[in-house]
Amino acid sequence: MLLLQLNKIDKSPFGRTFFDTIWLELQTGDPLVRQLQTFTDLEDRYDISAFDKDLAESNRQKIELEARLKGQLYPQRGILQGLVAQKQAEVKGYQQDLDELDAQRAEENADYEEKVLEHKEATAIIAEARRLFADNIEHQSFIQKGKATKQSIHKFIKEVSSMIQKHFTQSAKKTAKFQHRKGYSKQFKAFAIIASKRSLKDY
Repeated sequence: MLLLQLNKIDKSPFGRTFFDTIWLELQTGDPLVRQLQTFTDLEDRYDISAFDKDLAESNRQKIELEARLKGQLYPQRGILQGLVAQKQAEVKGYQQDLDELDAQRAEENADYEEKVLEHKEATAIIAEARRLFADNIEHQSFIQKGKATKQSIHKFIKEVSSMIQKHFTQSAKKTAKFQHRKGYSKQFKAFAIIASKRSLKDY
């Protein structure tokens, strides 16, 4: 019965304080009156109302910060996230455009290089035709000795024209495979026809 009463007293605020006070007196060995005086001195030293004001101010600042977060910072964060996503999409689009331009430039550069090679090859074909004609003139003994006759000239022109015709005919077939400058093939065919007519012409 006594234990039940003690438990009941211990569960009440006053009883809990009472038992804590007795326990404190037993631990310190100071009389209860002196402990009460110490509590009174502490109460006089610290202004509880000041603590209450500080607590109220802290709560007010907390409420203001929460309101600012919900009213300003959170919406601004959402807006910034939207802008970042938009800019990232724009950057992705720009990168795609750049990749397409790079691919186009690479293709155009490859086409240009092929055109240059085709032009060089056609130029070499024409240079070779000139060399064939010039070399044969240079190595003809009757021209060197000044003993050219109508028959010898006719034979010479026929032979050289035949060589040049063959050269341009082969070149026309070769340049027909060009990807860009297909006109060279037609020109070389025309040169071959001209050379053929020259070789068949009667002098």
